[in-house]
Amino acid sequence: MNKNDFKKKMFEALNSYSVDLKFVNSWYQEIVNSLKLIKSKSSEIKHPRHMGDFLENELINVLRKLLPQKYLIEKGFLINNFSAFSQEQDLLIVDTSLGSAICKTDTVGYYPIESVLSTIEVKSNLDLSELRKCFVSCASAKKLLFPPFNFDDVPDKRLFYSIFAYTSSCKQKSFQAELNSCLELTPEALRPNLIYILDQGLYFPTKSDTISLDLEIIQKVQEGFNIIHNNANPDTESQNFYLLLSMIIEHTLNQSGQRKSVKYSNYSLTPTMWRASIEKSRDMSIPINKFINKHTRWSSEHREGVLVIYEEDCPECKLTQGFYVLPPGTKKLRTKLEENLKGQGYAPLPKSKDFTCRCGKSYEVKEK
Repeated sequence: MNKNDFKKKMFEALNSYSVDLKFVNSWYQEIVNSLKLIKSKSSEIKHPRHMGDFLENELINVLRKLLPQKYLIEKGFLINNFSAFSQEQDLLIVDTSLGSAICKTDTVGYYPIESVLSTIEVKSNLDLSELRKCFVSCASAKKLLFPPFNFDDVPDKRLFYSIFAYTSSCKQKSFQAELNSCLELTPEALRPNLIYILDQGLYFPTKSDTISLDLEIIQKVQEGFNIIHNNANPDTESQNFYLLLSMIIEHTLNQSGQRKSVKYSNYSLTPTMWRASIEKSRDMSIPINKFINKHTRWSSEHREGVLVIYEEDCPECKLTQGFYVLPPGTKKLRTKLEENLKGQGYAPLPKSKDFTCRCGKSYEVKEK
């Protein structure tokens, strides 16, 4: 390069930018097209498990190229420090700086909840039945971050759950109605964060009925979902896929900076202490495989959950007082239920178990 060329090139470098406004969208449109091709080829695979693996592998390849190397993408279960398990998850994004598998085989691992930042459920066809299954799977995973039966949002206890579907055989109106129905029964902190259907579009959480790209709004899922259709404009199909990936990555990086590393000793000591305590009050020859909320019961007759009301007589004035503990649920449902219970004269069960009657006498609530 001679001196005159250098002056000209430097002038251009300082006073202009080389741009390709179609670069990112075109790049991801090629990936979307390859995923569509993968879906069409999957019809030749007859075994459901093999087809599932085939559909997941292409998505794994995309994510591995985008995520920093400290993140692993694995298949498996989540576990917390009192040995509660999630349902099996298709894809887990694990931060190796926070922890690694508690137990692992060649095909599946059990990962401490503190080390897992995101999980992705992959579906070939997201019909209404599969949508319901995804909500249950999501709740089984997210609840492990919280104290038992207390699912209030905490900034450093957010697991990002995405549903990636190649198609949905449902009409959008029916899908949206069922989605709203599932949301009504699912506490805000246990809801899926994004729902992507490759040949339709991306369902985003809303605020004031408007789609928002704010990460915290997507993490908290306080309201419902609206869809951005792939055919909204020529670039939307690629943008929707890119937005799905970008939000997963943004959340993953965000949570990495907030989470504390796994305390591995608790994963052995806590279950041992629980067993020692339980052995004092029950026959240990009967296997323990459920930790049940003692404040609720399932009514098979009415096919719904019912609340346990504890009654205690004041030792002084003999007035019978009923007590309750609100069950897990959405803020709307819990607020409505509490208003109803207080209207009937019931009182929330005090954490200390000490209650002062209207006559002034204090006594202990025994939860019998």
